[in-house]
Amino acid sequence: MKMIAIHTSISAQSVLHRYFGYSSFRPLQEDIIERICSNRDCLVLMPTGGGKSLCFQVPALLKSGTALVVSPLLSLMKDQVDALCANGIEAATWNSSTSAVEEAYIFKACRNGTMKLLYVSPERLHTLLNKYLFDIDWSLFAIDEAHCISNWGHDFRPDYTNLSALKSKFPRVPIIALTATADVTTREDIVKQLNLYDAQQFIASFDRPNLSLAIRGEIKKEVKDLEIARFIQKRRNQSGIIYCSSRQKTEDLSRYLRNQGISSEHYHAGMEYQCRVRVQDNFIHDRTNVICATIAFGMGIDKSDVRFVIHYNLPNSLESYYQEIGRAGRDGMPAETLLYFSKSDFSLQRKYALQSGQIQLNLQKLGLLKEFVESTTCRRKLLLHYFQETHPGKCGNCDSCLQENNQLYVVYERDEKSYSKNALWEHLKNTRSALAKQERKPAYIIFSDRTLNEMLSIQPTALYSITEVIGMSENKFRKYGQTFFIELSRWYRNHEISQPKESVLLTWLLLREGKSVDEIADIRSLSQGNIYQHAEVLDRIDYPFDKSLFLTEVKRNKLDSMFYEFNHQGKRKAIFDYFKGEITYHEISFYLISSVDSI
Repeated sequence: MKMIAIHTSISAQSVLHRYFGYSSFRPLQEDIIERICSNRDCLVLMPTGGGKSLCFQVPALLKSGTALVVSPLLSLMKDQVDALCANGIEAATWNSSTSAVEEAYIFKACRNGTMKLLYVSPERLHTLLNKYLFDIDWSLFAIDEAHCISNWGHDFRPDYTNLSALKSKFPRVPIIALTATADVTTREDIVKQLNLYDAQQFIASFDRPNLSLAIRGEIKKEVKDLEIARFIQKRRNQSGIIYCSSRQKTEDLSRYLRNQGISSEHYHAGMEYQCRVRVQDNFIHDRTNVICATIAFGMGIDKSDVRFVIHYNLPNSLESYYQEIGRAGRDGMPAETLLYFSKSDFSLQRKYALQSGQIQLNLQKLGLLKEFVESTTCRRKLLLHYFQETHPGKCGNCDSCLQENNQLYVVYERDEKSYSKNALWEHLKNTRSALAKQERKPAYIIFSDRTLNEMLSIQPTALYSITEVIGMSENKFRKYGQTFFIELSRWYRNHEISQPKESVLLTWLLLREGKSVDEIADIRSLSQGNIYQHAEVLDRIDYPFDKSLFLTEVKRNKLDSMFYEFNHQGKRKAIFDYFKGEITYHEISFYLISSVDSI
């Protein structure tokens, strides 16, 4: 893969568009990337779905060498590596299941600098430190889920403490620590543990406006179960997670949903490891739509198309609530969240708080959670206030705001307004599913729901704009975009919407790759005359392509000069004879058609 080595915002923009298919950065991303490319450390606090990964993936492509990414979960690493490879980026994960042959290839690629990102667990880092660390030109160290390094963090992992050696061993390699949730104390601890005393802290907005927020209190179990079933049935084939407070409830609810004809499985820490892997794999690959789970499920899920998260019971804190609802709508498309609570939930959480090692702190957090769920003001305003962020209120996307505006929020009757559930949407999803099944990949790795949704807005007369939809990287267009391009064309034509012939469009796809006329004719087993005819059609309907492939600038200038001087009025034979065959009939025809507006 050709590497980009210029450390400028323009090159970062180029990498973003070429490899990830985005036209612009989100807030803070570009500043973070610039700092890393300047070999300076930073601590990034950015919500789930806020674009943390790009903050180290883009500089990994801009800088020479290999980026080392420390991540706590194998499933999360695999998801990110699969997504990077789908975009044409060489990346790998090194873990205990890596074979000797694979290991040899990975570290040879790292030493050569062709492996751009290597993912390891904190437990695996110790082996790496002793075996390979000094043989490789490291471009940066990225510490994902950095709150795990802190004794104050809510997912403390002892092996994260080994990361303190990175700064002392490699003082000139920049470190970026990333987390979705960390209070001031945890952030200070991360800085201390990693020796990042000169690190700039970047704290992104916690607002996720694409998530709707709704809360329902004191609902009888039978009614709650029925509401949830109807809610899911209204959202056919959408992926969702339901969090329950106990293992038994996950099993009971999943069984009830299956009896209602809903594709559902349960997940909790008491299950055998292989069963948990199977359930998670079924969910990621859309073989199961709904997972009823304890909080053991979710941290390693990078599935971007989760469309709803339901809390069957009260979570233990606002931090947990925020983290768990953040698993919905990671692709930026609208997603829904729904929380149920009861007095018994508060009693149970109070019991847990009194049994904890931090009674006063946990009781305080429970009180803030109670204030949040019982409030009648804008949910988003209260939630963001907890994270020390101001919001004007009246977000218009929570149950409080909807009720205030006389828009009655009835959870099981709310219509899907965020998608165009029409025939074309279903056709695109089926096309994506077929590709995903063929390649044994999750569908969202092929294209996110957001990318498919943008395809719906493409006008038939500007079908070429598929190349500019969000998430359409160069590599993904080569691998998958052409399939969707042709499928869109067939769908329009089958619905009696005027479209160029498929053969013409196939020629345009090859032109977009920079193929010459001879190459296209050979690939398609057509004559050069056919390819020139296709080019004339494409020019007439304003499909962008490099016209110099059909007529060089030198020949065009000669034709311009001759045409006005001798006024041959478009007679091809006269022009051909004048140039004594130097310019072919095909080139002359293309010139006359493509230049008609300027003559």
